[in-house]
Amino acid sequence: MPSPTDEFFDELNQRGYDPLVARVEGTLRFEVAHRGTTDVHNVTVDRGHLSVAPSGGRADCVIRVDRSVFDSIVSGRSNAMAALLRGALSAEGNPEMLVIFQRLLSPAPSRVRDEAVTTVAGW
Repeated sequence: MPSPTDEFFDELNQRGYDPLVARVEGTLRFEVAHRGTTDVHNVTVDRGHLSVAPSGGRADCVIRVDRSVFDSIVSGRSNAMAALLRGALSAEGNPEMLVIFQRLLSPAPSRVRDEAVTTVAGW
């Protein structure tokens, strides 16, 4: 069974175009550690067009994280910026690309469902 991390990168590669990053150009390299090995994924954003490659080439921002933490982030249970502040995730390079990464995350299904039924009064 694939991990949430694997599913995230597969979905991102299949997404193709995302209007939330339509004005962005850059590359993020994710170094995801798990059981003594490190999986590397380069995510290229070219004016909204997304592609994922399993390589360690040039990147504007390098994000290093343990897979359990990354699973939690991509599944919506944790926040990437909070993980950065706790030291559970590290980022080198252009910090704006970390914000771009957060735009690529889809909201957790339970949050979407709860927001859809909440009234103006909050009931």
